[in-house]
Amino acid sequence: MTVSQRFRSRAAQVELTLIAVATGGVALAGANRAFEVSVGRLAAGVAILLFAQSLLRDLARLVLEPRVKIDEQHRLVCLCAESTISIVVAVAAVILMLAGVEISVRLTGDILAAVFLAVSLTGFFAKDFVVGVSRAGIYFRRETHHGRVRVW
Repeated sequence: MTVSQRFRSRAAQVELTLIAVATGGVALAGANRAFEVSVGRLAAGVAILLFAQSLLRDLARLVLEPRVKIDEQHRLVCLCAESTISIVVAVAAVILMLAGVEISVRLTGDILAAVFLAVSLTGFFAKDFVVGVSRAGIYFRRETHHGRVRVW
């Protein structure tokens, strides 16, 4: 097992632990409370959470992981699946808010914690996938080390 593989394994354990602790914090903060929130604002919150999770993971990787050389031979026209999901949800949130959609949902602390957990786990599992474009069309595939890939 290389140093990079060990870091990724350890990093995955740390990230899952932080997700569990943060979910508990959200549940405690929202205990015995209820929130009315518009669907657009909820979607915006989901997009921000995914972007923040991705940013924190990338910053940790830059600080803690040994520098790796970009593979010049491995070129992809792609975007991380986590970022793709975030962008789609953010665009949907903007459209909902600009369209004046006034649909509201009631969130209790438990439901808010469940949403937080679902979004965080989606980001965790999507991090190793890319959405790309090739001559054959749009593809979705696992690209564990897409940080080393020359994009475009």
